[in-house]
Amino acid sequence: MVFYSNVLGVSPAIIGVLFGVVRLMVAFTDVGMGAIADNSKTTANGKFKPWLKRIAIPVGVASLMMYNIFIMDWPLTAKIIYIFISYLLRRSICYTAINIPYGSLASVITSDPTGRAKLSTFRAIGSSLTAVIISFVVPAVVYTQSGQVIPANFFWLSIILGAGAALCYFICYLMVEERVDLPDATEKFSFSVFFSELKGLFKDKGFLDLMLSTMFLLLGAIAFSQLLQYLFLDYFQDTTYLPMPGWPFPSAGSSLLLL
Repeated sequence: MVFYSNVLGVSPAIIGVLFGVVRLMVAFTDVGMGAIADNSKTTANGKFKPWLKRIAIPVGVASLMMYNIFIMDWPLTAKIIYIFISYLLRRSICYTAINIPYGSLASVITSDPTGRAKLSTFRAIGSSLTAVIISFVVPAVVYTQSGQVIPANFFWLSIILGAGAALCYFICYLMVEERVDLPDATEKFSFSVFFSELKGLFKDKGFLDLMLSTMFLLLGAIAFSQLLQYLFLDYFQDTTYLPMPGWPFPSAGSSLLLL
C-alpha cells in the first residue's frame, strides 16, 4: 500500500478498492484451487507436493512485479491497470495456487492427528517468527530514518525476498514426503452442490459467530498494520521505532495463526 501510494502516487481510496475487490475474488479462487488440487492426479511425487515445484518461480516473479519501479513515469490510468493486474496475479492466482496445496500437505504427510497438530503448530510458529524478522528488516531498508521512502529498495528487496520464497518452496519440495495415499477423485466438482452446502452453512449460528469474529479480527489487524506505516512516515516522520508497536503481531496472518 505504501509503495502504491507514496511511490506510484495512486490514491489510497483506489488502492483500498483494489485490495477489496481482489480479496473478494480470493474467496472464489481459493475454492477453485482447492477443487483443482483435490481432482489432480496423484503422481510419483504425490498429489499436493508437485504444486510447490510448479508455482514456486511464478509466485516469486509475481511478487517482484508488484514493486516495479519502472512504471513510475507511466500515466496514472496505466499504473492503476498495471497494479490491479499484478496484484491480482500475485494474490488471487499465484499465491492461491501454491498456498492451498501447501496447506493440504499436513493431511498427506501423516495420518496421525497428533502429528498433524504438530505440523500446524510449527507452521504457525515459522510464519510468526518470519513476520517478526520482516517487520524489523523491511522498514530499515525501504525508509530513511526521517520517514522518506526509497523506491529502488522496494524493488531490490522484492527480488531478494521473491527468490528466497521460491528457494524455500523448492527446499520444502525436496524435504517433504507424502506418506498417505489419497484416492483420485471420482466425482467432479459441482458449483450447485457447493452453493447448496454453503447456504446450509450460513444457517449455522456457531459458524456465523466464528466467521464474524475472525473477520473483525483480520480487519482490525490489517488496519492497524497499515495505519502504523503512515503514522510513522507522515506524522512522526521518523521510522526508527516503526516495528516496535506491532512486533508481537506484525501481520494479520500471524495474528490469526497464533489465535
